[in-house]
Amino acid sequence: KGIPQETVENELANEDHEEEVARGVKWAQKQLGKPTDSSMKMQKVSLQKKLYQQGYETETVNEIMSLLEFEKDEDVEYKNLMKQAQKAWKRYCQKYEGTKLRNTVFRYLVSKGFDYDDVYNAVEEVEQEYDKD
Repeated sequence: KGIPQETVENELANEDHEEEVARGVKWAQKQLGKPTDSSMKMQKVSLQKKLYQQGYETETVNEIMSLLEFEKDEDVEYKNLMKQAQKAWKRYCQKYEGTKLRNTVFRYLVSKGFDYDDVYNAVEEVEQEYDKD
């Protein structure tokens, strides 16, 4: 953005590792504060990718991730799971039905990082909800 490459490299070389980690933790906490409807596991993966995109090295990213506190709120996680399950069911019920529909929704939710047992229960609930209609 108009800054000579040499100047950027000199500043980065002179920066203290602790300062870089502190800046990364601050940035990551801001990212975690944003509302999302994905699983905690997916949020962690997404945050790691974003840190790499910000230019942090692997060692620094691992250190930042270890300093962050990830609280898994069961209610929020289950609410997000149900939201995703309903969206997936609506999307796939036009193309599939029966066991194929259940399996497709199940695989989709597991790929989003939700736990198997929770996904199984959510798919059961959504299936019963849509069978009533």
